[in-house]
Amino acid sequence: MIDPSSSGMDGCARVPRKFRAAVRAIGTAAFAAVALAACSSAPKTNTIVVEAKNRAAEYAELGNSFLARGRLEEALSFHEQALRENRSVDNVEGIAASLNSIGRIYIAAGMLERAETELRDALEYGRIAASDAQRALALANLGEIRWLSGEAEGALELFEQAMPLAARDDAVRAIVLHDRAVVLRALGRRAEARSDFMAAQGINQKLSRWTELAANWYALAGLSRSEGLLEDALVWAEKALEADKRAEHSSGIAADLEASGTILKELGRKEEAYDRYRRAFDVWLAAENREGTRRALEALAALADELGKAVEAAKWRSLLASLETGADR
Repeated sequence: MIDPSSSGMDGCARVPRKFRAAVRAIGTAAFAAVALAACSSAPKTNTIVVEAKNRAAEYAELGNSFLARGRLEEALSFHEQALRENRSVDNVEGIAASLNSIGRIYIAAGMLERAETELRDALEYGRIAASDAQRALALANLGEIRWLSGEAEGALELFEQAMPLAARDDAVRAIVLHDRAVVLRALGRRAEARSDFMAAQGINQKLSRWTELAANWYALAGLSRSEGLLEDALVWAEKALEADKRAEHSSGIAADLEASGTILKELGRKEEAYDRYRRAFDVWLAAENREGTRRALEALAALADELGKAVEAAKWRSLLASLETGADR
């Protein structure tokens, strides 16, 4: 699912080179573990199958919790373990689900070629399992790669392919609706985009899918802001913040605070905007997100100047300089 809150109102987060190497290393080690597990000739009783599926579900849940907090290495490790468990008992639909999750982690890491490899496999296993939901999810994820590669029309084509496959799974349908809406908005088809965002948020609200719901509301905030509807935009941003807090989705919380800070500034409510950016700085710093931290510091320094807070402005610029100095260390 395209997450517009990943790095502020616009733009993409950058991933340090060290992390990219670490992810590749984890992936290689996990693949070796899968290969070793496949050599086992132990009999597979129904009890073993159920236990393996349960373990896979537990690993997937842990992986999702780490992904929500932006801890991609841990998320990848747990989803690789889920994949191993699913493969050990030929849980084909589970394999597709694990590969979809792994593909999403590589997307979040900016490793789009590796993500596409995993997602092509997810699409194939979804076909083998006759799982329309997993096929739809794989197509949506592949569409996101197209979108991130600057191919809006190609992304829209994949989302349209996914839509009928997602018809019987509301959670997946909401993801496809959201992703299609992001592209429709970029193509200038705002009314259609708003309709899809509203449909997605209705589904996610009913299912209590807080992270996805927050992404819907954040996107609606951005859409309203682009149309000059600042009061409406602020309402949506506040709702997104509430949902992300329920999910303890750190990057979402920080981005929601940034969004509301931007909107408040445009409304002329600069003191409130300053407070929001300060809170965003705290969350980005705790999450060790360099780009988010930098954006918050830049906004705080500029707002401090406008508010006549000379001491605070100097402090934020000093911190920004320290961040820049240690950027490649």
